[in-house]
Amino acid sequence: MSLKIIRVSDAGDDQSERLVMKVTDECNLKDFMVMDCTYENGQVSNKHRHVYFFPDKSVKKGEYVILFTRSGKNKTGTWNDDDDTVTHRFYWGLDTTVWNEDGDEALVLKYRIVDRKKV
Repeated sequence: MSLKIIRVSDAGDDQSERLVMKVTDECNLKDFMVMDCTYENGQVSNKHRHVYFFPDKSVKKGEYVILFTRSGKNKTGTWNDDDDTVTHRFYWGLDTTVWNEDGDEALVLKYRIVDRKKV
């Protein structure tokens, strides 16, 4: 595991909803994607409505990755007065929230493209 979900903060708030993750091993975020998963009658619905692919960005163990649902400019910096931990902020660019239903689940997946074809 290279990324660990810490929490979804402010779920349902279109201006501040965000997924907070911690880097557990040095990696490149381009190998990861985030998606939501919904449930129906207590079972996985297999409806993945939103998918975010991270850009090419190397991150180090101990850093944080925050994915905001709203629009914004991706940036890296330190924003915590208590320490100088590096945080990478990414913006999904959506006009609506993602984690807005009871039982929604945030998934972080590491993937490898097997094949692709433009249509």
